[in-house]
Amino acid sequence: LLPHPFASFFLGTPPACGAHSGSGPRGGTRILLTDSPFPYDRIARVDVHVVRVQIAASADTSNPSGQQWTTIAEPNRTINLLELQSGNTTLLGETTVDAATVGAVRVVINTALASVTDNAGQAVTVRWPVSGELAMHAYVQASLALFSPDVAQDLVIDFDVGRSFEEVLGDGSLTFIPWIRALNSAGAGSVAGVVRDGSGQPVPNVAVTVLNGSAATSPMTWWKIATGRTDAEGKYKVAFILPGNYVVRAEPLGETSLGCVDQIGVAIGGEETTLDLSLPAAPGTCARATSGGGGPDSAGTGNGGGNGGNGGQATGPVAAISITVWPQSPAVGDSTAAFANLTNAEGAALYDRAVAWSVSDA
Repeated sequence: LLPHPFASFFLGTPPACGAHSGSGPRGGTRILLTDSPFPYDRIARVDVHVVRVQIAASADTSNPSGQQWTTIAEPNRTINLLELQSGNTTLLGETTVDAATVGAVRVVINTALASVTDNAGQAVTVRWPVSGELAMHAYVQASLALFSPDVAQDLVIDFDVGRSFEEVLGDGSLTFIPWIRALNSAGAGSVAGVVRDGSGQPVPNVAVTVLNGSAATSPMTWWKIATGRTDAEGKYKVAFILPGNYVVRAEPLGETSLGCVDQIGVAIGGEETTLDLSLPAAPGTCARATSGGGGPDSAGTGNGGGNGGNGGQATGPVAAISITVWPQSPAVGDSTAAFANLTNAEGAALYDRAVAWSVSDA
């Protein structure tokens, strides 16, 4: 069950942001790559070998052999995703594309040529689904065909590396579960600002997550859209967000005295939205039981900050299980994610329980 994840490829005219901004007409559609910040402090490089990028008119990716894929870029090169952060991009290729024929995107990587390196220069064990070529699919949000030809737009394939490499086994290895989303950058915006502690000092290494949700809905229905991280000066930027109202979450990584916070009702439009955040004392006030998977969660943050305690975890037998599926009404070919939310008799979320999934219709 694979949701839509975060690196970015673009098709179109001048990008909304990034290293390859430009002006004036161009001869074709550019395919660019970007990435959201990687949240693990111990990782120095994430090298992914991109073989090719393909598009299809139909969003139905359930039958890959019957899908008519057109190759629009064959970079066949290894890229360090950690060099592409905060909306920066790298050019993978350029071609001419009919916007009306872009319904789905397929990115093929070669896991045998990929690697993750820690800060000591040592290779990190990565558990890949396959060794060799691996295809990742995403349908296109906000189709290129919705805009007139004179509107600058790119097709962004956003590969969230911070959520795609998870420390599942607790042995120092990483498990690769790809999170990819594809969207038209036209009209998309970003949210950026500074994260500080209670004394006003900027805080580095804070994970910032944009969630689709509101105060009127249960946090269990909130959905992670994209992630970012603050730099040494406490600055962050999460790019390529379609206009709407969101929850922006700040979670300190490796800092036990500070808690996380949810800023609810953040309106993000087609430009950059400035949002500075202040971290409370631990455990914070996040509604941790959200959907969307991947990425860090601050230890000790329960539902609304009331159940986790300072670094502790709820205990006891499972009294209730709720299943969150998003999107609830997927289109054909859309990836769907399902999450089990477990609680004890007091309603506190249980995070240390094993959950197994099976699919009845292969």
